[in-house]
Amino acid sequence: MLGHTTIDGRPYCVRQTKNMKASMAKAHARSGDAARIAGYCGDGDTLDRPLADFAEAYGDQTERDHAALVQPVKRCLVKAARG
Repeated sequence: MLGHTTIDGRPYCVRQTKNMKASMAKAHARSGDAARIAGYCGDGDTLDRPLADFAEAYGDQTERDHAALVQPVKRCLVKAARG
């Protein structure tokens, strides 16, 4: 996902497709039935632990990606808008 925008009061997600072109998709959300979701997830940490591990790894990767972006900006190799 590249980001989000609003056009004529409607929310859209901006995403990148495999061929490196951007496209727009109407944003939407759907909530599920809590009891069904709980039944699917099960008891204990069968799902909790992998989700927590994924979240931790994702956060670590985000920090590495940001650090890799900041370096060329600091060295004036890439212009960046601040604010």
